[in-house]
Amino acid sequence: MREEYIQKQLARNLPDTPNFSPFPKLKNPNPNIPLSDEDEEDLLERMRPTVLSSSDPELQLGWAQDTLAWVEVASNYASRQQEEGQPARSITPKLERELRNDAKSIIDFLGEQHHPKAEFMIGMWLEFGKFGHRVDKKEAFLSYRRAAEKQYARAEYRIGMQYESSKQI
Repeated sequence: MREEYIQKQLARNLPDTPNFSPFPKLKNPNPNIPLSDEDEEDLLERMRPTVLSSSDPELQLGWAQDTLAWVEVASNYASRQQEEGQPARSITPKLERELRNDAKSIIDFLGEQHHPKAEFMIGMWLEFGKFGHRVDKKEAFLSYRRAAEKQYARAEYRIGMQYESSKQI
């Protein structure tokens, strides 16, 4: 409900702001159309105080997961721009860095509290070497196992994938 309200506000307020995208800004976007990168950043920033003051781990993890996905997309875009010969950004923008740090802190804290989804996400970081973690498949396996013991099905799938890729069947 709150997200629908924010999306309506974004749709009303953003047509007057500058648009750096090569695509035209939609005036009345269909709810099935994903937000632009600028709109997504604005939504994540607006939701941050609510999420940080919340005691609902599912809300916090959902926001953190969306935030880290957005940060990863923004980072990959910057890397592609540099590869295409365009000037690279010198540093990560302040807002992007703050969002990333808050999202990582939430996941790390809930992982220490043994929340299964947080442990699964940390396992993904360890398995694929994301967000400052080096690749450590053994530690990733242990994170997945802790999440699977709490009936987190995606962790069970990743454990199976690790067994399959290691040829230990």
